[in-house]
Amino acid sequence: MNEEYTLSRRWKVFTYIFVIAVTAGGVYLCVLAKPADSVHHIAVAVVCWLLAAYSLRFSIRKKVIITSTHIINQGTFTRSQLLKSDIEGYKIEKQNLIFEAKPPAKRLYISSCHTLDNYGGLLEFARKFKDIYAKQYQNELDTMLHDEAIGSTPKERKQNVAVAKRLCNYVNYTGIAIAIWVVVYPFPYRCAILTGLIYPLLVIGLFYAKRHILTFNSTISGEGHVYPNLTYGLIAPACALALKAMFSWDLLSYIAVIWPALVIGTVLFSLFAFILNDANIKTRSNEFTRVHIGFFIFVYSCAATIIINCEFDNAAPQVYKTTVTDRRYTTGKGATHYVTIDKCGPLLQPTEVTVGESFYQQASPGKTINVNAQPGLLHIPWFYLSQ
Repeated sequence: MNEEYTLSRRWKVFTYIFVIAVTAGGVYLCVLAKPADSVHHIAVAVVCWLLAAYSLRFSIRKKVIITSTHIINQGTFTRSQLLKSDIEGYKIEKQNLIFEAKPPAKRLYISSCHTLDNYGGLLEFARKFKDIYAKQYQNELDTMLHDEAIGSTPKERKQNVAVAKRLCNYVNYTGIAIAIWVVVYPFPYRCAILTGLIYPLLVIGLFYAKRHILTFNSTISGEGHVYPNLTYGLIAPACALALKAMFSWDLLSYIAVIWPALVIGTVLFSLFAFILNDANIKTRSNEFTRVHIGFFIFVYSCAATIIINCEFDNAAPQVYKTTVTDRRYTTGKGATHYVTIDKCGPLLQPTEVTVGESFYQQASPGKTINVNAQPGLLHIPWFYLSQ
């Protein structure tokens, strides 16, 4: 007899409410859109309707079926299956249930399995097979208990790892707090920016000092990870800096960002390569560690280049006069204001620039304003507007 696991009633109700709300939101955007924003509102409305259709189809089709020979996962648009005899083991990653398969069969990935009715029954079926993470956890634990770089005795090693985990919690929460500070309320401004720039470098220094214990792998769930990780302390401030760099300065040449960012990225890459080259860390570095480090290097290098170039550029600006030719704004909670200015100086064509609400109110079409062109500390030209 087949066993079926469909979306739970609670999640179905939630999905239906979400579908109704998103659909109504799309209709609202179309009905109340002003002529200047009609194209943007219709585009957002279409995205809302597509999301609603996807969610509705998900609630109807989401199902896991266990037969006498197969386990079948039916998704929104896909249907995959795996022979029970081909199952090598299972693992849980962030509420996703994964059945690993013996080659050449492909693994079965069941996303958001916690939304299924009688989810416990599905887990009970999975536990008939080998828990891959439990085995991985035990292997890491055995490695740690025999690692003399962590401590002289197994008891001391466990104590040192426990202390390191508490330290990592403080470091990660501090990194998240700094990210919120930089994005939400960066006051005092330069202090917040400098803290965001320096903190990830301190995390790298801590990683080097404790390289026999710490990692940048935060993917293990369920049984947990033996070794503590610094992932959020490293990445959260970098992401906050990237958001700040994207919306705070207008560059005249984005191509000029490549070389300074490449230099910073190369230095960081060399630093991480030196740390990871340690024989003890190799046993704990995996693809997720490399992905996290690679993501950080890319984001931090680009963000740091733009911020250092613009925020710390104290050169006198070259001022050009130009005229506001048009202006517009988007409505809603996250209202954004734009002005279009005529070409002048380094601007070779009419350019639309994001501005604050007070500037927008004064910059009516036909008004003359200043374009302040800066050379950039790293020789990446940028500009800002003034009345």
